[in-house]
Amino acid sequence: MFFSVIIPTYNRLPILQKCLHALSQQHLAATHTYEIVVVDDGSTDDTVAWLASQSLPCLSYIGSAHQGAATARNLGLQMAQGDTVVFIDSDLVVTEQFLQAHAQALQQGRLKFGHDRLFTYGRVIQTYDFQNPTATP
Repeated sequence: MFFSVIIPTYNRLPILQKCLHALSQQHLAATHTYEIVVVDDGSTDDTVAWLASQSLPCLSYIGSAHQGAATARNLGLQMAQGDTVVFIDSDLVVTEQFLQAHAQALQQGRLKFGHDRLFTYGRVIQTYDFQNPTATP
């Protein structure tokens, strides 16, 4: 399974950094890989410059005019290369098992229902305070 994780963002650099760090720490089975597609929705902070300076091999990004999260998600979907798409927002800090849990849920759905067209939900770390999100799931 090849995941495309699509993340729209707008002026959320501090929490986006935490979001991407958490995604870079994923524990996946050897048969699964992933890419991260960040769509900057016209941020006026340093988001684009910071993204350009990153060297994560699985990270790609695109900048666009500020048109809203839905348009940004659609742009991300156009860029996505994966066979499985996961949408998250830039204020989510996921656990290390986030993508593996999705893979397992989709595989179980295939066995139980005969297809893997499912919505899956999992644990995330609350980020009410964008500058200092808690580490409590």
